[in-house]
Formats: sequence, C-alpha cells, structure tokens
Amino acid sequence: MNNSKKWVRTLNSFDKSLANVVELVCTFMLVAIMAIIFMAVICRFILHISTPWSEEFTRFTHISMAFLGMGACLTKNEHIEIDVFAALANKIKNIDTKYLVYKIDDLFRYIFIGSMGGYLLYMYIDYTMKQHKMNQISAGLHLPMWMLYTVLTCGFALLVTHCVLNIIIILGDYKVVRTKESLEGGDV
Repeated sequence: MNNSKKWVRTLNSFDKSLANVVELVCTFMLVAIMAIIFMAVICRFILHISTPWSEEFTRFTHISMAFLGMGACLTKNEHIEIDVFAALANKIKNIDTKYLVYKIDDLFRYIFIGSMGGYLLYMYIDYTMKQHKMNQISAGLHLPMWMLYTVLTCGFALLVTHCVLNIIIILGDYKVVRTKESLEGGDV
C-alpha cells in the first residue's frame, strides 16, 4: 500500500465510523419514538391518562433524527438525489473520461452541500444563541428550546464535517471512493 495515500484511507475509515455512530444514535432515537408512541396510545385508550409531553418528545426526536442523520446519509450515498447527470455520464464510453466526470461531480456535490450546510450552520448557531438568551420553554416537555436548536446545529456541523472529509478524500485519492473498474458496468 502506498504510504502517501494511507492517510486518505484512514480519513475515509474515520468518516465511515462517524457515520455509523450517528446511524446508531438515530436508531436509538427511532426506538425511543416507537416506545413513547406505544406508551402514549396505551395510556390514552386503555388507562385514560393524558401524556401531553409524548407528542412533543416524538416530534422533537424525529426532527433531531433527521438533522443528525443527514451527514451520515450523504457519506453513505443513501440520500435522495437527482440522477440525470449520472445517467448522462454513464453514456460516456471512454472510462478515463467517465472517471474524471464522476470525480468532478462528486467534488462539486460535496462543495455545494458543504457550503450550504456551512451557511445554515452559521445561521443556526446565531439562532441557538438568541434562543438561549430568550430562555423560551417548550410547552409539553418544559425544556429550554435552545436545547432542540443545539441538536439541529450539531446536525449541520456533522454535515459540514462529512463534506470536508469527503472533499479531502476525493482530492487525496479518489480510488478510495470509486474505482475505474466500478464504472465499467455502467451502473454506478
């Protein structure tokens, strides 16, 4: 193995591990949502007890799960995407040209999403700080609202982190992301 490219593989491994940790956290959040909804249904329809906090907890947890998971989905290519460009790139016969087109496409994607995520991170940090000063409390859980916005801010921070790591990986050694052999089948 080329030692000059070993750091790229290590960085890629770190990026995948970070995505796996976030995926595990999101899995626990989903299990918590299902358990709370099940408990709320039992309490309401069998025990005739109201649980006003359960609806707010599940809503906040679902939103948090989506924001935390967006960087992991991007790293694992499990996000929604428009594949018109990929369909056009697959028509290129020269494998070296196709490889270069995919490299530029991946690089552009991470730069674009990372810059948009960076802007939104900046906006959410500012908004979270304003919420902290206002000390607004949620109606059902009686928690400070800045706590929810902190989780959303962390989601954008993770998104930007994944984008920066993937940009470095693509520029360092694109073969870690995609090999020319993987393009020969035409379905990427």
